[in-house]
Amino acid sequence: MTDLKVPLLSQIHAYKLTAAARRARLACATVPIDGEVIPSEAGITITLSGKPISGERLVALVGQSAIEIPEFSLARNGKQR
Repeated sequence: MTDLKVPLLSQIHAYKLTAAARRARLACATVPIDGEVIPSEAGITITLSGKPISGERLVALVGQSAIEIPEFSLARNGKQR
């Protein structure tokens, strides 16, 4: 390496180390929010304790989600053309 590249690489390395230390410091100082989902061991475990909502309520919340194609609905209902 030339003398010009060595200081540049050391500056980049120093910046990366400083940035990593700052991220670690911020992560340690952060106060968890109540109900926040925090990953542990590279996975998120969620316990579902609620009841499922009805189909009518789901349609009222998010709208109709099925794609209505006449040929498929005929096959689904058991009707022939």
